[in-house]
Amino acid sequence: MTELEKFQLESNGRLIVTRWLFLLLGIFISGAFLLFDQEMKVSVLLPAGWLMIFFVGAIIINIPIYLLVSSVQSNPGRFKLAVISYTQIMADLLGVTILVYILGGPGNITSMFYFLPIIEAIVLFNVTVPIIIALFSVFFLNGFIYLGYKN
Repeated sequence: MTELEKFQLESNGRLIVTRWLFLLLGIFISGAFLLFDQEMKVSVLLPAGWLMIFFVGAIIINIPIYLLVSSVQSNPGRFKLAVISYTQIMADLLGVTILVYILGGPGNITSMFYFLPIIEAIVLFNVTVPIIIALFSVFFLNGFIYLGYKN
């Protein structure tokens, strides 16, 4: 395994940990808003049902990717590593798209999260893949804008 492949494998593992930390932090903050909402009338970022859907979705995404990362560590392969990297980036792009949709569309501040998959692609790949991911992000964001004006 080359040094670049080792770096990509370590970065994929760190992405899983980072995703869990951000998810748990988001659930904690949204849960705190849910607790204070009854007394202080604080607006809730996400209802409890959506929090559970995101948590289950993260489990569904992260556990298979973690198992793939573990299998690549024991049996390295360039193709497996590429599959893991692309899967994580596409899963995060889909997750950001769902989050932007749930929280009100592209006019919401959450649309800035489209930079996260681009940053992941910069860390994991050469220059071509981040450009492609950036184009996908622009496509999804502009698609939301178009659908918002159409409706």
